[in-house]
Amino acid sequence: MSTTETWNRTNKVGIRAENLFMKVMTDRGHKIKDVRLDKEYQKKDIDFILKNAQSGSISSYECKGEGEMYKYGNFCVEKYQDADTGRKGWFYYTEADYIATVDVVSEIIYMYHFEDLQSYINIHESKLRLLSAWDKASDNSNKKLHRKYWLVNWIKFKKWLTDNDKVSVIIDVNESTYIF
Repeated sequence: MSTTETWNRTNKVGIRAENLFMKVMTDRGHKIKDVRLDKEYQKKDIDFILKNAQSGSISSYECKGEGEMYKYGNFCVEKYQDADTGRKGWFYYTEADYIATVDVVSEIIYMYHFEDLQSYINIHESKLRLLSAWDKASDNSNKKLHRKYWLVNWIKFKKWLTDNDKVSVIIDVNESTYIF
């Protein structure tokens, strides 16, 4: 697959994930502010500001789309946007309170505190598989970026969250269920 094809596919998965998250949260009565095009929020890697319908609390969310999580139960966490230049990935600069990893094929949304993901990766980094991928820069320069991702297994991460009294929420869109 060419770098252009990879970038286009990744971008489509991301947009589909963000739109699914926004629809599901709105359908559940939450107030959601879409800040994806706001330059200040882009610098913080935040997609949405959500006001919880029940508690009234306000939190920021970053959505990450996964097109193959349904196969193996793994999701990717970007360590480097470009490993060749040392440009760090979203793991190092997002200021989101929560990450919503969206399996766009099975339409399941996995939500967890970003700081819990940070702790998990810091503790388990030496055991996590590091994947490389090359794709096109989003600035239309045709530059190839050498991205690196940690591969995180959801079941192991969920067990760690549970064992450490951390919270996660799973929403199966097709079943309209919440799983904690």
